[in-house]
Amino acid sequence: MLAAGARVYEVAGRVQATAHGGVGLVHDLVRATGLASRIDASVDIFRRRGPYSVSDHVLNLAYNVVAGGRTLDDLELRRQDAGYLDQLGAARIPTRRRRETSCAASTAHGSTTCRKR
Repeated sequence: MLAAGARVYEVAGRVQATAHGGVGLVHDLVRATGLASRIDASVDIFRRRGPYSVSDHVLNLAYNVVAGGRTLDDLELRRQDAGYLDQLGAARIPTRRRRETSCAASTAHGSTTCRKR
């Protein structure tokens, strides 16, 4: 669900701010290069399709690192950061539990490319 439009910054009475402003620029680069669609076409790890694409999961992890995250638990901090979500044009991002559940479903159906550790 990462589908932001052109980046627009404005000041209003109610402002959503984040300490991770660079993530929006990286997201713009991903969109401009078509990286998300290339990830979706090249990586086949989920047997069941949910509300998120493979690129949503992959980019969510990458954006977490760009934002200074060091562990998967830091994703929960990103989920609570309204300014971060706003940069990505996302109402929500994949959770760690959702990723692990999808991974487990893939391995149960014989996929060896997705392993839960």
